[in-house]
Amino acid sequence: LGALLAVVAVLCGRWLARRITAPLQNLARGTEALAGGDLQHRIPVSGAKELSDLAQAFNTMSDRLQEKACESQVFQDALERLNATLEHQVQERTHALEESTVQYKSLVESSPDSILIVQDGKVRFINRAFAETFGIPEAEILHPDFRLSRIFDPSSAALAGGRIAAWERGESPGPAEVLGQDAQKRTRHLELRGSRIEYQGRPAAECLLVDMTESKRLRERLSETEKLRALGELASGVA
Repeated sequence: LGALLAVVAVLCGRWLARRITAPLQNLARGTEALAGGDLQHRIPVSGAKELSDLAQAFNTMSDRLQEKACESQVFQDALERLNATLEHQVQERTHALEESTVQYKSLVESSPDSILIVQDGKVRFINRAFAETFGIPEAEILHPDFRLSRIFDPSSAALAGGRIAAWERGESPGPAEVLGQDAQKRTRHLELRGSRIEYQGRPAAECLLVDMTESKRLRERLSETEKLRALGELASGVA
């Protein structure tokens, strides 16, 4: 009887361990997929309530990130097409320029990502998303004494300033991941992209700041599931 009870205990232990580790392994695979850029990956909602809640949170966040990524890509593509044709339209006729300028302002104001135009190291234009993200009044940002480094964490200020200056000179460095800092001194994880444009008849840098703060927090939260998975596998091995 004792041997039978021991066998039953071992089988129950292994069953419970698998019940814990299976959802954790699903979460771990989801974390790896998200880190690899796969925003379509979804996790089966199963297991204990805490694990199923975390899986549901993962799926909900992935839905939001995928939706925002698609929306952001649509605006970025449209913005690139408009920038590519803007200079040609300037050469064609003044009326076309005025029409394109109206389209440009309408596009950047509806963009979900922050956009700013920098000329001679000074901010000349920001869109609505920028003001909402950083919480700094437009009049303050456009003031001649406003320092561009204020919107970046000190650890990223030199990198961001260098990229923006290079774009303004007409160079083509790639995007960079930087840390931003809003009016409340909260850190924001950003992807900085840019290119050279003509603004009011002079060269300038058009900069796009894609806010990845929410995605970063989700990845950090999901990385904790790796620890839980390791504990589950350890419990399974002991059983």
